[in-house]
Amino acid sequence: MTTLHFRDFLSFDDFVRVQELRLQENDRTLWPEDQDWFRSTVKLEGETIEAAFERFLVALRDAGGLAPAAGSGGRKGSFMSAWNAFVAGEPLGYLDADAVRDQVMKTIAGQMISLPLLHSTRALKEAADPRAGMRAAYDRVCDALTAGKLPWYLGLRDQCAVSGEYLYIVLDGWKATLGKTVRVPGQDTRFEPASDFSMAPIVHREVEFPTGELLAADWFRITEFQDTVDAAGIYRHDPNSAVGRIAETDEYLNDHGFVTVNGGGSPHVLNQDGALVIGRLDEDEAPRGLRTLGRIDTTYRGLTVIDRSRLEAIIAGKVGAEEAREKVDAYLRENREVLRLTVEPGTHHLYFSGGRAFHREFKTDDLSWPQAMKPIFVLSPRPLAYEGQPEPDAPALPQP
Repeated sequence: MTTLHFRDFLSFDDFVRVQELRLQENDRTLWPEDQDWFRSTVKLEGETIEAAFERFLVALRDAGGLAPAAGSGGRKGSFMSAWNAFVAGEPLGYLDADAVRDQVMKTIAGQMISLPLLHSTRALKEAADPRAGMRAAYDRVCDALTAGKLPWYLGLRDQCAVSGEYLYIVLDGWKATLGKTVRVPGQDTRFEPASDFSMAPIVHREVEFPTGELLAADWFRITEFQDTVDAAGIYRHDPNSAVGRIAETDEYLNDHGFVTVNGGGSPHVLNQDGALVIGRLDEDEAPRGLRTLGRIDTTYRGLTVIDRSRLEAIIAGKVGAEEAREKVDAYLRENREVLRLTVEPGTHHLYFSGGRAFHREFKTDDLSWPQAMKPIFVLSPRPLAYEGQPEPDAPALPQP
């Protein structure tokens, strides 16, 4: 690989222009009468040093000097995903390759440029003859940006949308590494690199529907129900991570016997060969004559399906069986948006994802739905075979 140096992208004359303007700074630079100075400095730095930095990083990438962040396998995050896409020269979601590059530059330029530039400006201010030290200051800034070092304590941090972990991004020789900090009493805080993260994209669980008389809504706002299932408080799990969303679904299912899946958008419910497919329907693209079972109105964070007998049993734990039935009856009269569904009583199979792409990731030949339907989860009276199905003994939910 050809060695690139930042001085090949930033001329000494441009550096001098920036520093001469920065040396005019005084204690009143943010006063209204000095706003012109501030705007001029930001504009000139953008046109010279930041533009040179972008050219340098793109050239370094094209020369093979960058690599995906170590420890980012199986992870997603605002910066880590953008960095990996930039290294590959690829788009990311709705961002094209140029927008990805701009996002990376916007995130990293401040940390990489500001500190060496600030140190060089201070050194020049303290010098007896500032302009005599310009060449040395220029060399220090160029050497620092060529070295591509960014320690964890400078604060480039990202949350993994899969595991929920907050990870630092460390750069050394322009090689990115994700990791955490470890504090040991009596010792300095140290950086510990993260490992790639792996979890199955599709989650399969079983749920019992004793009567098959189901109620579906975003949530059930019955005091006794909420006081029971959320006795430990809401948002016990991180709703911004796949692991957290799966853990929330598992907790309600294991502890109280009902289904709540993170989602929204007032999805439709389809009955496909006895299975319930809950998802967003593009009504303009839907086949003519398609009939759904209704929609789940959502103003809350989730989609909840519960057997009526389970709802009554949960409430009865607070007020007794007879009053529980009355409360459910009254709630249904007052909340016509609650969807009533009928399925076969017994064990049903829940398929969902902690991520946001279940409709792309769940691929099965055992069940079909219109292309206009984007499923969020599926409830089936029979097990479904699907692509990527884990071995029976594989762990369903790795711990970060």
